Parts: sequence; structure tokens; C-alpha cells
Amino acid sequence: MNKTVLYPQKGQIFPFVREFIDYHDIEWELNKLRERYGKQGTVILSREIAFDGNYWGLFWVRGRKPSKKDIQVLLEEADFSFELEHAEIR
Repeated sequence: MNKTVLYPQKGQIFPFVREFIDYHDIEWELNKLRERYGKQGTVILSREIAFDGNYWGLFWVRGRKPSKKDIQVLLEEADFSFELEHAEIR
């Protein structure tokens, strides 16, 4: 998996997944990341990728979108609840 580290304050490693209670928060987080890193000319993208009672967002740097296999690994590392009956990867 191609990883990118961006530094204004502490380094943020892309791609990454994050869990949200409301799917609107994925866009809110994307806007925060764009404010922080957009000044460097970096384009950050996101999308909702999974649901297990909470919504999971994927964030990546344009041109470096992770493969489905990489997304699976990121979700496993983030403790996505694959075993739940209603869990789905989108």
C-alpha cells in the first residue's frame, strides 16, 4: 500500500479510515483535512466505505487511492466489526 505522510503540525499518514456516528461527519472531517493540508497543494479525497452501526470513512491523497485489499486491511487495523450481521463494506 502506498502511504503518504503530510506535515503541518503532526504528521498524518494517508490513506486511513475513521469511524463516525453520523455519515455527515465524514464530509466535515474531509473539510478539516483540506483546510490543514490544502495549502500545500495536496488534494485529499474521501468516501463512506463501510457500516457496522457506525459509518466508516476512507481518506486518501488524490492519485493514491488504496485497493480493495488495502481498504480491507485498514478496516481490520481500525477494529471494524466484520462479524456483525448488519456489517457491510460499500
